[in-house]
Amino acid sequence: MTQLECCGHIPRRTLLAAGAGAGLLGVAGSSPVSAATGDSKLPNKGDSRYSVSHYSIGDTVRTGASGTHARVYGATTMTCRAEVATTSLLIDFALVPKSVTVNGVSKPFKAAGTRYQWSITGVSLAKGQSFTLQVRYDDIPWNRVLLNRGTRGVIENGTVTTFSGEPEVAVFWYPSNDRIDNKATYAISISTQKANQVIAYGAPAPHTFGNGSMVNTRIVIPERVSSYNPGLTVGPGLAVKRGKLTAAGVSVPYLYAGMASVPANLVTHTAKSLDYFARLYGPYPFSQSGGLTLTNFPVGGQEQVGLVQYKRSLVDGSPSFIAHENAHMWFGNSVTAKDWRDVMFIHEGLAVLLQNDYARHAGIAGAYTPVKSTLAGSSGPEYLATSRYNYVYGAQRAIRYAMDRSYLRENAPRHTAFLKELATTYRHANITRGQFKALAQKHSPVSLAPVWADYGISG
Repeated sequence: MTQLECCGHIPRRTLLAAGAGAGLLGVAGSSPVSAATGDSKLPNKGDSRYSVSHYSIGDTVRTGASGTHARVYGATTMTCRAEVATTSLLIDFALVPKSVTVNGVSKPFKAAGTRYQWSITGVSLAKGQSFTLQVRYDDIPWNRVLLNRGTRGVIENGTVTTFSGEPEVAVFWYPSNDRIDNKATYAISISTQKANQVIAYGAPAPHTFGNGSMVNTRIVIPERVSSYNPGLTVGPGLAVKRGKLTAAGVSVPYLYAGMASVPANLVTHTAKSLDYFARLYGPYPFSQSGGLTLTNFPVGGQEQVGLVQYKRSLVDGSPSFIAHENAHMWFGNSVTAKDWRDVMFIHEGLAVLLQNDYARHAGIAGAYTPVKSTLAGSSGPEYLATSRYNYVYGAQRAIRYAMDRSYLRENAPRHTAFLKELATTYRHANITRGQFKALAQKHSPVSLAPVWADYGISG
């Protein structure tokens, strides 16, 4: 892994071939249950029989001394809609549930197959019916290691615990219908020891409650996002800075945090890159902004919505990556691929393009050089070498060149119009590869078919 491997996509992608067997989860004798999502890369993750519109998460995160692991206990209530008539449901969750209720009625559950899924039976739901699904739990996330790769969605920096990753991070701190095409809003309540800070989307300063030994923070994500987007960090000794920045004339609250201190590059380039992108591609899509730097982070950065998580050394040494992660607020977190196969092409392709655009604009070093390869259209959420970012950069650069014949210009006019319409039309929504290609072609004066063929972007 190098500094060029940003957005967390190296170890995160290794989660795909992984799961947890019934024995590891502490539930024996379960048989596989399938509810295919239709996703070409993750067909058995999530449950297409229902969708979640809102998560109400109430977690207590008890961090331990250095060398020990945090415990998570609480309850999550999902506001749901049945997409088909069904008598069973699946939830994605790495922890072991203590109880499950549907519309307040207790239901039996068991481990389902080899992934972090639980099968809920004894339900009777009509197509279109609204219902609530509540899960209670009390477990140690660190114990839930994904098989084959040994990876986790929880990262520990001494006594600081961070939940981060892609595609599977939600399952380590709240139960979900963990599909990229199921976007929802969030109301999150996090309690922890008095010494801890809670760092998440727009998190206010914690307030004490009870006997004064615990604090609580309430977080609201009013925009619809996929379940891997919310992030959470809990622990002591974190420097925090709150305020407001301006993105294309609009005031946006920010939260910056870091271990021991908030780096200057994080403050400078978060504000500058958000303003730059908002002027080109439309208003900043979220109600909060910011970033968190950690000493021990397995990748360069992870585009958690409204509050990116970074490796401190990368922020200090290669600040253009701040722009890369902030580009994902438009392309990845707001405009989201409908299928995991397109995350590399659409999310990462545009982020590396915009990162280098911003680097030229800000007069700082960029990171990528274009490479021509058919890997751009076929790479889903699997192990990614740095060169694959260059492949998708090459693909997006080729699209811009076909549109403008001016791909070295900072603001290629047709491509900028394309991305602005993309960001507006699919704001807080999902997009298919076919829709992406059709919109790109609409803005191009020449056929883009040679680009799709050159880079293996079919379908």
